[in-house]
Amino acid sequence: MIKPSASGRSAPRLRAKSAAAAMAMLGASLAAFGVQFSGRLTVVGALVMASGWIALMVARGKFAS
Repeated sequence: MIKPSASGRSAPRLRAKSAAAAMAMLGASLAAFGVQFSGRLTVVGALVMASGWIALMVARGKFAS
C-alpha cells in the first residue's frame, strides 16, 4: 500500500481510486470465474467491473488538478 505521505496525492484521493480499482478487479475476477462455472456469474462480474471503471473515472474527475 502506498503511504499518502510518500506520494504527491492526498489520502482521500488514494482511498477513492484504490476502492474503485478494487471494485473493477473484483468484477473482472467474478467474470473470469463465471466463464467456467455459470453464465449468471459472468453477467454479474461484468456489471461489477463496469461499475468499478465508472467509479474510477468519477474519482479521477473529482480529484483532477
